[in-house]
Amino acid sequence: MPLHLPGTTSEEAAANGPIDRRANRKRGAGFTPAAMIAGLMLACGSAPAQNAQPATPPQSPEEVNKRIDQLEKEVRELRKAKEAGQPAKAADQAAPAKPGAQPADETKERLDEQEKKVEDLTAKLNELKPGTEKFLLSGFIATGLTVPQHGTSSFDAAFKPVFLWKISDSLLAAASVEFELADNATETNVEYMNINWDATDWLALRGGVILSPLNTFQQNLHPQWINKLPDNPLFAEDGGLAPEKSLGVEARGGVRTEIGKFTYSAWVSNGPSLITSGDGSGQLDLTEFTDVNNNKAVGGRLGYLPIPELELAYAVQFNDLSPSGSGLGTVNVVLHDVSVGYVAEQDWLAGRIDARLEFIFADFEKRIDLGSGPFTNDRTGGYAQLAYRPTKLSGILKDLEAVLRYDFLHQPNLAPTPADDQRWTIGLDYWVNPRAVVKIAYEFDNLNDPTGTGQSSNTFLLQAAVSF
Repeated sequence: MPLHLPGTTSEEAAANGPIDRRANRKRGAGFTPAAMIAGLMLACGSAPAQNAQPATPPQSPEEVNKRIDQLEKEVRELRKAKEAGQPAKAADQAAPAKPGAQPADETKERLDEQEKKVEDLTAKLNELKPGTEKFLLSGFIATGLTVPQHGTSSFDAAFKPVFLWKISDSLLAAASVEFELADNATETNVEYMNINWDATDWLALRGGVILSPLNTFQQNLHPQWINKLPDNPLFAEDGGLAPEKSLGVEARGGVRTEIGKFTYSAWVSNGPSLITSGDGSGQLDLTEFTDVNNNKAVGGRLGYLPIPELELAYAVQFNDLSPSGSGLGTVNVVLHDVSVGYVAEQDWLAGRIDARLEFIFADFEKRIDLGSGPFTNDRTGGYAQLAYRPTKLSGILKDLEAVLRYDFLHQPNLAPTPADDQRWTIGLDYWVNPRAVVKIAYEFDNLNDPTGTGQSSNTFLLQAAVSF
């Protein structure tokens, strides 16, 4: 299992790379001596010299190391003096003895002081070193081919590096940037970037751009090397219902009980907005980097694992969608998400089964009017997926995984774009190794568009993904 720190999601700790499978940790670059010297001046200035040392603290890392060597030398001399029962010959011997103190007692006291200073100074020096083994570069690369029945076939590629820096045992900084080719240019997007603090064994706090806890697929399964198929379910694509990421703060954690494990999450973030014009009128704008009003999205998620192989989860998010100055008034929506996941490897199956089910429902508080008359804007989406891999067989069969998925997205009948879409997808994955997969799939699409503008289009998909 990949490393999963309490303050990170599976996406951050697992989906973007098998972190704990590698011992090769990388050192950071770009070290600036001036920054370290400034910190060292503060660090060394807190330890006054025992001898006739200048009051000015060391001005370079070399001088700090020299100071440490000097202190270690004095410690060795103090130890020798203690063992011989004689006063130390170090320069510290010039310090006046405390009244009533014996030479051996004084030597021991001076020895303890010097050892403490060496430890403190060494610790401060290590803290100021950039690019330590606590920094990890991970991520994945994916490339693919899409061939629609109606339309133009196209290759695509994406690169998503993940940067993890463990600042301390309880503090982690995580970031991922996506580089994707689109429209003859390179698009750069922030996948996530946040600061994680493990407050207790059962509570972690994080803030920044986070993968949305509302939706299990977006939070844990959407990276190309984790997703069993080359594309996402309809509700997790543009024009869907599940935000991929949120900008805000979150508290999350889990507790074990006699009846299983419970996980929880609560968050406040910039929320999605309502598209009020164009082809997407009535749909959700799931880009949440800039809020459209002063009402933030508030949500919570509760998960239950009665056994390690089975997870049940329910999440809900409430927010006001209406942009300021739109004239729509308050348009509140409640997003409900229910998900079930079962992953198990059984001898009687001769392999591993991975079953997923997720349903999301957008419940609008009242009817809205975008110019063509009031209508109820409730929307639903979801998917069911089953994958099987015969891991206990021999030869190439154990590296193949068969996948079947049904997904749908239903729009309101009176909405400006009322098309309902549902698809069946069959796929076959070949796992070159646990970090590299080649996927081939075919989608059977059924689009029901009363306006006549939409058209069903079956699609052939091919994709290769490698994590590092």
